[in-house]
Parts: sequence; structure tokens; C-alpha cells
Amino acid sequence: MDNYKLISIATKKIIDEQKTLSQEDVKDGDEYLLAKKVFQQPLRDEQTLEPRSIDQDLIEYRTQDLPLPTHPFSQSPHTVGRTEFRTDLGRVLFTLIEISYKLLWYHSDAEHIFKEAEEILSKSSRTESNHTEMHKNQIEKLVHMGFTAQHAQDALERT
Repeated sequence: MDNYKLISIATKKIIDEQKTLSQEDVKDGDEYLLAKKVFQQPLRDEQTLEPRSIDQDLIEYRTQDLPLPTHPFSQSPHTVGRTEFRTDLGRVLFTLIEISYKLLWYHSDAEHIFKEAEEILSKSSRTESNHTEMHKNQIEKLVHMGFTAQHAQDALERT
């Protein structure tokens, strides 16, 4: 899978693409995250860069127009665990944003390092024909799991 990685949630380990699921000791009920690598070109204008701190007020301002959840939250242990996970995930993302901002602002060679990393990751990518074949295989797997073909297609395009 050229632009996708499968990550075990329990072990926090990336599943090796070259091994089968049985070799990786995957069992029924294990939870995995399918992540897509996204390469973005950094937008940098040297004259307009100003150090800005990202804080809770900025996050609330940027997210104030997002719709509220329509389903009520119950206090079942499963929901409480999910809420705690989301809170922890939010903290991790906030920390990553702060660190990446500081890294890019205070280290002039950081952009060069990121470009080198992007080149290394792009070298491991496969051809476009392989990508479309893998995309079809992923759709088939999702359909086999009970999703409609259209939902599977939409989900893969979004990720």
C-alpha cells in the first residue's frame, strides 16, 4: 500500500506491508487505524512570518462554527473511554502543532529536513497502476465488511 499505513491501536505498531496478517499475529477483534500519508507543500512568505502562539482561545475561535454532535452522550464506560481518548488525542495534536511551529520558526534548516523526509517517503511509493489496484482491493475489503461500494469509495477518497 503505497500511501497507506495500517497501525495497531493496542500495540501502537505499524503493520509491515511485506508480511501477511497471520505473520503479524492479527486476531479477530483487534482494532487498527488506516492512515494515509499526505504531502503538503509548506506555504512560506518570509516577509509576513510572525511568531504566533496557538492557544485554547485560537482553537475555540477556529472551531466555533463546527456543528455540535446530534447524538446525546451517555455515560456508559465505552463512551467515557472514547471521550478520554479524544481528550488525550486533542492534547497530543495540540502539542505536535506547537512543536512543529517552533521547529519551523526557530530552525532555518528544518524546511530542508522535511523536504528530505518527503523525498525518502516518496521513494517508497509504488506506481500509479499498483495504487489503483490496491484501491480496488481496499474497496472490496470494505464492501466485504458490510459497507456499500459508494461509502467505501467516499471514505477512501477522504482519507
